[in-house]
Parts: sequence; C-alpha cells; structure tokens
Amino acid sequence: MQTKLAHAGCNSSDDQFGSVTPPIHLATTFERDVDLGYSKGFLYSRQDNPTRKAFEQAVASAENGRDGVAFASGLAACSALLTAVGPDATVILPEDMYHGLGTLHEGVFRKWR
Repeated sequence: MQTKLAHAGCNSSDDQFGSVTPPIHLATTFERDVDLGYSKGFLYSRQDNPTRKAFEQAVASAENGRDGVAFASGLAACSALLTAVGPDATVILPEDMYHGLGTLHEGVFRKWR
C-alpha cells in the first residue's frame, strides 16, 4: 500500500521539468489555444486542474478503483451526492449539519421532492 500511494498520481512524462513528484498547480485559469480551445485539458481550477487530477488518481489507486472524484468544496461534494441519489431516495441529515447544506437541502432539493 505504501508503494502504491507513493507513486499514485505521479507521471513524470506530464511534467516538462522532470519533477519526481507532481507539482502543485496554483493557476486559476489556463491558457487557451489559438482557436480558443483547451487542448491541454484544463479550463478553470475549480472545474479541474492537474493537482486535483493527480489526487483523484491517487485516491482511486488506494481504493483499487477505476476513478476518484475530488471537489473544490465540501458543499460541492454534498450537492453532487444529493443530486446523485435521485428524487425517490431517503436522505438522513443530522440537526447539527453545516448551515449551507441545510439551506441547499431545504431550499433546492426538497422542492424536487
């Protein structure tokens, strides 16, 4: 497991400088192509970025999974989960939950029934 985690998400061929471990990418936006596309795969850091991609690969590897998913915030993760369970699901939330989650649940998802 330690070896798997040490190498998960590392792909030295992705780094033009030959880093042994993946660098942390702090950019919020990424360069467009001449035709305004994003051929390098990344548009905006909150949507996706190389650092998060490496983390997702490491999580997937650690869990013997195919894919991993990371979110820019806890509320984004909660929103994705509430959306994924569908309208017929029973969701149990604690009374002392994060206020933003309660507002999301009551103000948006409850209306979906």
